[in-house]
Amino acid sequence: MFKVIFLLIASVYGHEYDYFKVGVPQNDRAPYLYYDHNNDPQGLAVSILDSFAKSEGLKFQYIPLNYHRGLKELQNGSIDFLFPDGPNQQSILKEDQLLYYSDNIFEYLEGLVTLSPCPDSLKSLKSLGSLTERYPFIFNPEIISNKVGLDQHLTNYKILELVLKERISAGYMADSEFFYLQKNYEAFNKLAFCNNLKTDMGALNISSAKWPSILQRLNQYLKKRPHK
Repeated sequence: MFKVIFLLIASVYGHEYDYFKVGVPQNDRAPYLYYDHNNDPQGLAVSILDSFAKSEGLKFQYIPLNYHRGLKELQNGSIDFLFPDGPNQQSILKEDQLLYYSDNIFEYLEGLVTLSPCPDSLKSLKSLGSLTERYPFIFNPEIISNKVGLDQHLTNYKILELVLKERISAGYMADSEFFYLQKNYEAFNKLAFCNNLKTDMGALNISSAKWPSILQRLNQYLKKRPHK
């Protein structure tokens, strides 16, 4: 019965399969997005997407892949959505490529995590750790001029470990991601999120090349149930 209902709904969207494929990079961004022991994506953002899909009678199939491969598969139609993705990535698209983006599913502050207490300036910043799918744009001048080295990893946990061991000067992540790990791992109480240094606003969005109608429905859902 459910499959019949789904196919009726999917036909309204013009979709020929019984699920929509969502490409998800394999970065651990808990509490928003992480992979469990079965390699299935979990987290607050995934819960919202699944809740939305259920409310629409849809089904999402999550496919682990890196961002650049996901972008190619999104554009050639191999996947239906890419998450997380955002308008700030538009610069890497070709002129004839068009993607649609949802409103912000979550918003947060991004910045540096260092050994506590935070330094008064960036003079001591020699190396920076970030997730492989998160580029610290606000430090781009320092990175491209080789004043600051960039060390990228799959998990924020690994980045914080390196900061703790003084292998890198700082980690770059969302404040909420840091506080989540700090709450769960006592060793990270020796670290601090540095509001006094450079910060930037970040957000989680989902993109699509061919399903703007579903993104519009998601936006309506987010307005009714804000999760930011």
